[in-house]
Amino acid sequence: MKIKNKQDIKQIIMKPTASCFCPLGQDWYKINFNISFIPKEFYPDYCDVQDFISNNINKQQLTIEEATDILYNYLQKEYLPENLTIQANVDVVQSHFPVIVIK
Repeated sequence: MKIKNKQDIKQIIMKPTASCFCPLGQDWYKINFNISFIPKEFYPDYCDVQDFISNNINKQQLTIEEATDILYNYLQKEYLPENLTIQANVDVVQSHFPVIVIK
């Protein structure tokens, strides 16, 4: 659901998480997203964003780059923000060192 930005909100920071299975490292990992969303006319219903992550990213076989791209494209297409940046952090994974991806 799109919420009309009647309050003239300047920026929204969202910090959802997801668990994915990396097809490259053959390991489960947790992504901590840090989303900077600068709305124009609308901003998202946070429950809808959580549902999208639960249904399209969480428990899926995705690299961190793929997961970040999927979430970015969803937010961009659905809500047309003025600016959108997603930082995805993977701190604990057995197959490699911590990684941060920014889109």
